[in-house]
Amino acid sequence: MDAFTITVYRFIFAALFLFVLLFFSKSLPKLRQASTKVVTILVVTSVLLIINCASNVFALIYVSPSTVQIAPFAWMLGSMILYRFLSLL
Repeated sequence: MDAFTITVYRFIFAALFLFVLLFFSKSLPKLRQASTKVVTILVVTSVLLIINCASNVFALIYVSPSTVQIAPFAWMLGSMILYRFLSLL
């Protein structure tokens, strides 16, 4: 399988899992209550997240195995630092 197919399968599985989880907990949001601004932001961020994940999988071809092992930890650490910084604003 190529990188794009793997990314699509990951997102489909995650979306189905989240839908089932929210459905059975009766926490599904009502789409009719969402404004067009919220829906637009949701669509744009979803597309950008898919592009980000697909490009990360494509990039694994060009890095060494030791970097591949460190990358998820560095990504998590960077996300935590960014979230902390943004929460202070």
